[in-house]
Amino acid sequence: MPGHDVDAALLRDPVAADELRCPQCHMIMKDAVKTRCGHCLCKTCLADLMLSKSRSCPTAECRVDIVRDNEGSVPDINVRAAVMKLRVRCPFHGIDCTWQGKLRQLDTHIRTRHTLVKCQSCSKRVPAADLELHSSQCNTLLHLQNVSKRLARYELSDLVKDSEIVQLREKIKSLELESPNSPINRGDLTSTVSDMSDRITILENTSTDGTFVWPINKLKQRMLESKAGKCGSLFSIPFYTNRYGYRLCLRMYLDGDGMGNGTHVSLLVVVMRGDYDAMLTWPFPKQMRLTIVNQKDRAKDVSDVFMPDAKSSSFQRPKADMNVAYGVPMFMAHSNLDNGFVVDDLMMVSCEVGDARLPPA
Repeated sequence: MPGHDVDAALLRDPVAADELRCPQCHMIMKDAVKTRCGHCLCKTCLADLMLSKSRSCPTAECRVDIVRDNEGSVPDINVRAAVMKLRVRCPFHGIDCTWQGKLRQLDTHIRTRHTLVKCQSCSKRVPAADLELHSSQCNTLLHLQNVSKRLARYELSDLVKDSEIVQLREKIKSLELESPNSPINRGDLTSTVSDMSDRITILENTSTDGTFVWPINKLKQRMLESKAGKCGSLFSIPFYTNRYGYRLCLRMYLDGDGMGNGTHVSLLVVVMRGDYDAMLTWPFPKQMRLTIVNQKDRAKDVSDVFMPDAKSSSFQRPKADMNVAYGVPMFMAHSNLDNGFVVDDLMMVSCEVGDARLPPA
């Protein structure tokens, strides 16, 4: 390959660069070698001359036979160093690239900034140097798009009239219109994802009939961790009893709590601070049924139905994030778990909340 193809317009000091041009290819010398006559040219240009009919030094007024004297040609370290120190601009400086640097840095700059690579998430081709940032933003936008698809299930529901959901949906639309290459406020993205996830969790776990179902997977591993003291209890995700209702969660001690420790599964309910507490009746007044589902025969479900104790602090309006849990320490004996209550390492638990007295279990 001949010399460095650097246009004169790219050179910061064209006069100095002229002294470093190869007399054969007229480009900036690449891998400069000095012949016995004292002139320099590109290493590849010298090799080409040796194979040509005209084998004399290409420098004006010098007719030394290059082939005959080739054994005297040596790399010119000083010229090579001077070439690499030439100050140049990026060939794409007219297309919004302001990079300037030494010639030795130019190839790396072009390879990283102007070589396009394919994003695995969206298949868009972006500069190699921007791939990490692009992928991060692209994955976040894809996450937002997936969130939007999840929300589509509620399109015809009154729940989607929630003002926060409407605002977040509009923010997703605006972010989707932005190019993944354009600068995006990462804090804004993170906040939107977090807010939207929280609101979707509320939507997906807001009961329309007072029933919440809690699937607990990896039960064998969780039980071992509980017996080893590595996991005291499990909490379900929070749920609302209805659209503007009470906020609750379930709590389970797989290796038992209190009187059930070591022999039973303990199942409890927790009243949590919610968004609508100010408009609700306190103490919590609704009857509840807790159930561990028999996945082979629903007639064998194990349930406990109770009315809240109005004097218990567990059912007063929460002053902290959650009240003290209330429930049944000896809800199910460990010896009964394999009788259809754990299938494929999965346990199903439900909580039913009713305004009137629930039918007997």
